[in-house]
Amino acid sequence: MKSIKCIIVMLLIPALANADVYMKKDADGSISYSDQPQPNADKITLQPVNTLNAKDNAPVMPEQPDSQSLEGQPAQPPTQEKAEAYKPKEEREAYKSVTISSPKDQETLQNPVTIDVSATSDPALQTKFHDKYALYVNGTQFGEPSETAAFSIPRDQVPRGTYTLQVAILDENKQALITSSMITVFIKYHTIAV
Repeated sequence: MKSIKCIIVMLLIPALANADVYMKKDADGSISYSDQPQPNADKITLQPVNTLNAKDNAPVMPEQPDSQSLEGQPAQPPTQEKAEAYKPKEEREAYKSVTISSPKDQETLQNPVTIDVSATSDPALQTKFHDKYALYVNGTQFGEPSETAAFSIPRDQVPRGTYTLQVAILDENKQALITSSMITVFIKYHTIAV
């Protein structure tokens, strides 16, 4: 019973914030509250109630004309296409460099089974934008662009001779974003005359 009275008092306190409140304790120990003075009642001083102006503290929402309700109908959630339009667009970080790390410029490769070419880039390849590495041998693209910076050229596709190698990072439209410096390698195969 006491808890119900306390709840009622707690609910009434904001409504009575500007009024005087009186508390009276009966002989059986029950407490009653009133906004009218009672015999043997004590006046209670209440703390001020915290208030906020709803207009000043309302969240600012972006205007979305397509989400307005029509003739009292509830607004529909945005379609996936509209939701994508409100997402901030990620921007590709500009590549600072792409470098062939192996083989070295002017290196002579003796009897290679394959010519292994590896590269590094700064920043790392941004695959979320569908960027890929491409290898160029003597100015012609070798194989398909790849998300890995490691290429292997079989021996039968590179006879002895001098070759230029270059690696580029291509965007999803196969346009070069950055290219490495060109390096030169020499391929030599030993033959044994009988």
